[in-house]
Amino acid sequence: MGLLAISYFLFGNYFFYKNDYNKLIRITAGFTLSMLIITLLYSFNLSISTYSKLITTIGFIYSFTLFVFWLKKRDSFPNELKIILFRLSSLSIITSFFVFSSIQNDIYRYIIKNLTDHESYLYFNIKMFDEVSKYEDNIANNNYDTAIQAAKSAITYGKKWKNYEKNEYQYFSGTYDMLYKSYTKKAQHLYDNKKYNEALKNYFLVDSIFNLKEYKTDFLKKKKTNQYWNRFDILKSYNKINDFTSYDIEINYIIENYSKHNDSISIDYYYILENMIDNYSKRDFHKDVIELNKTSFKILRKDSLNNISYYKSRYLSLVKTYLVTDSIDNSKKYLKKYLKISKEKDCTYLLYNSLINEKSNINLALISAKKCYDCFSKKEKLNILNTFYSSLLLSRLYLANSNYSDFSKQLKVTKKWLLKNKDYKLNLPYTTLLESNYNDIIGNYHNAKQLYSKTKKEFKNIETKGDELFFIDLKIALLNNELNIDFNRRDINKEGINYISSFDYMFPSNTDIYNDIANLNINFKQTLADSLFSITLDIHKKYNIKNSPNIGIALNGLGLIEFNNKNYTKADSLFTKSIKTFDNYYPENNNFNQIISYLNISESKLKQKKTSLSSFYLKKAIQVNNNSFGKKQSVYNFYITVLNADIYFENKKKTLAIKEYEKALILGKKYYSKDHPLILDLTKKIDNLNFNKLK
Repeated sequence: MGLLAISYFLFGNYFFYKNDYNKLIRITAGFTLSMLIITLLYSFNLSISTYSKLITTIGFIYSFTLFVFWLKKRDSFPNELKIILFRLSSLSIITSFFVFSSIQNDIYRYIIKNLTDHESYLYFNIKMFDEVSKYEDNIANNNYDTAIQAAKSAITYGKKWKNYEKNEYQYFSGTYDMLYKSYTKKAQHLYDNKKYNEALKNYFLVDSIFNLKEYKTDFLKKKKTNQYWNRFDILKSYNKINDFTSYDIEINYIIENYSKHNDSISIDYYYILENMIDNYSKRDFHKDVIELNKTSFKILRKDSLNNISYYKSRYLSLVKTYLVTDSIDNSKKYLKKYLKISKEKDCTYLLYNSLINEKSNINLALISAKKCYDCFSKKEKLNILNTFYSSLLLSRLYLANSNYSDFSKQLKVTKKWLLKNKDYKLNLPYTTLLESNYNDIIGNYHNAKQLYSKTKKEFKNIETKGDELFFIDLKIALLNNELNIDFNRRDINKEGINYISSFDYMFPSNTDIYNDIANLNINFKQTLADSLFSITLDIHKKYNIKNSPNIGIALNGLGLIEFNNKNYTKADSLFTKSIKTFDNYYPENNNFNQIISYLNISESKLKQKKTSLSSFYLKKAIQVNNNSFGKKQSVYNFYITVLNADIYFENKKKTLAIKEYEKALILGKKYYSKDHPLILDLTKKIDNLNFNKLK
């Protein structure tokens, strides 16, 4: 083709000579054809320049001019001009394809590749672009692994193209960008699908690209900001997997290097604070959470109108934090601020209003929780997760207030919402836990124990702080104690004390753990029990909280300790205070805790031979039991019947006492094994009374 180009250039006048037609046309046609051939040859080596495009354009103009001339004088158009027109137009089209086609064109690359030596640098360059094309197709279709492989192959071909000369690597810097983007997109996809450990691995791979020793050009310098925000993605992943040690290292890096990538404190810094707030909330760093939220407001005020949603998040974060720390007034304060920038019928407001009321007035909490559930379940854009949570809250409040019929119905509704929830596994243990609590309350202890064990397995299947597992172990220990089943009390006590000691601060809402450990030790380590119940009272006093179930439980526990020590007058005083606390919190007198305290003071009065007062408090217990359980039998029917029989016995009504003891024995066997001390004691009492009767 080179010889042909030279021939056209030198002898175009003779090639097209037939009838001595215009010599200038013959010469210029030969010159143009020569230049087109040379341009075509150079284009095979991807040597495309402005001159190449200019020559190709001239060829087209020349061809077009001849074509117009042919249209005007079709009959008298000379044959030599027809030959020139055909050759010029054909060569112009072919050359233009190679000159104006992009390297991204698959057909263009295919032709060049097959015209090229497979060991040449040009071939490797084309293969690099083949992989680039493959990358673009796969990244567009979210085929991240294939895209990653294509990017790696493109880098390999790029290196071969430049003969591994590192100072030349900037010419294919885009392939490194491809690898960075494909790993980033894959990591984000995994993160969005809650595969945080896998996401973290890919974020590390992204970071490794920025630290490649083989390549330190302007490309990486320009990407330093991207590297920084990739580290922020690593931070977020550590937060999700609860790797707090690594999180702290990473957050120090993020904070220290922020100013290198941002000129001023902006919304980007808010996102960092937001993540820290989430992390510190999980770790119960309540003071830090409060301070970080307040710092966030300083950033949000710069553009308050466009940051309304962020304001709402921060207000709710403060509401939650103050709720955990039992700062009820502050919770109310920030919930009011939240309401001011929300809609009038805001379901989230109702949710937190219920949680605040739960701290002091369960009836108000129930009213608000019902409205909250109705609000979420009737929303046009139904949020399954929020509806589930509102139903779970309502179920919990029904249970706490001994609305057992309503509880059972609402729990079924809650389970239906749970099945619709994409986070089914994450939320499953909370419904099972409620069911466990219910069986525990009514005295189905064996069922409760099985359900607690099931709940523990469910918690193990999800990422938790571990607190839940200990709480469940403690509940199982209490059940074993109730059922007279051997268990390692010392280990439970040790674990409990270690757990309590791990906290810098304990708040009133957390004192249920003090009460549970104390109740476990009333007849075992009395000093420990007394100390823990007293701490519960001190913490509530410190926060000026007077009405709380935990206060009533602690007072009742202290009363039992005095009762066991036969300090009946002091025990009565504590039981009376316990009842008053429960009455203030449960104004409708329908909670099992009230039944327990009434039964305890009734038994104490009986020990003091004050049978009329014992009967009085027993009737109170029966009334609350009827209010709570209605016709449904519970373990409290057993205790009521036993105590009633004891009163008959004390009043010398042995026949009635025997009947009540026998009735109690039938009830007791539903809840306890035949060798349980309570059952053995009842059997002994019945046998003794029947024997004395025969005498």
